[in-house]
Amino acid sequence: MERKTTEQLLDSSLIRKIFDVEKMNRGGNFLMEWIAFINTSSIIYDGLSFGTPYRTAAPQVFLVEEGDARADFNDKPYMLKKGDLVLKPANTLFTIQSISKDWKMRLIAFKFPQAMQKKTIFLHLDIIRLSDRDYNIIKCYFDMISNCMEEREKLAFSIEHLVLSLLDHINIISTDTFLNRQLRKSRVETLFAAFMQELLENADVISRNVSHYAGKLKIATNYLGNAVKEASGKSAQYWINSITLHTAQTLLMENTLSIKDITSKLCFTEASSFTRFFKKHTGMTPMEYRNGKGIPLGEAEEKINS
Repeated sequence: MERKTTEQLLDSSLIRKIFDVEKMNRGGNFLMEWIAFINTSSIIYDGLSFGTPYRTAAPQVFLVEEGDARADFNDKPYMLKKGDLVLKPANTLFTIQSISKDWKMRLIAFKFPQAMQKKTIFLHLDIIRLSDRDYNIIKCYFDMISNCMEEREKLAFSIEHLVLSLLDHINIISTDTFLNRQLRKSRVETLFAAFMQELLENADVISRNVSHYAGKLKIATNYLGNAVKEASGKSAQYWINSITLHTAQTLLMENTLSIKDITSKLCFTEASSFTRFFKKHTGMTPMEYRNGKGIPLGEAEEKINS
């Protein structure tokens, strides 16, 4: 479907057409102005158009219970699946691109008086992959709110306090998730630094295998590869190739070792393997490079990256 360029504001009037809105009694002791609760996903198909950008006027929380969906939030694509908790602050731009047939989600939209907004709700878009324990807890909240909505006139205060309790629990999960992400970031950056140190300190005899460095650091090869990619945006093999090429160019220009000795020093099994590697990344053979036809290292690194 062609994307429409004009976004629609998903405000309270449109929400009332799509969602089951419980308007709170402003004359009572309620903290919330209104609550909208979705207990079924079918209404999404009926009320919203795929490929059309919408902007939410109020905060929303939704839990994915089954299936998967592809959606853009603030023009960034996401794939949602079971166990995802989506926290959408007010003014989030979103576009539904596709939804699987078994898609099931439940959603709460709500509005607090302006003075309470920053104290009570999240301010940034976040998509959290819940643990099994947290998923079951959040699902229980939705179940309780759903049951109370059947007697909303009698249980209006209970609904409100359940929503407030849910938001409080979400804030705890969100904070823990943020701290875990920061810890993960710290770990991968430290691991990347250790990998590069190991690689550079032993650049005169370079192993060609990522598993060699994983063994040195006493971690799994896949874990090292993922950490290096996350920290630097490039693969561990890219860095090995880059340092290997730099070392090879240096040794060839020094002209003190034979091609055979350089082949052995750089851990290639035979001279032909080294020649293929060098020519792939520079466009010339090692001997041609030694004879004064070398290219700047920067250009060689571009070839590695490409």
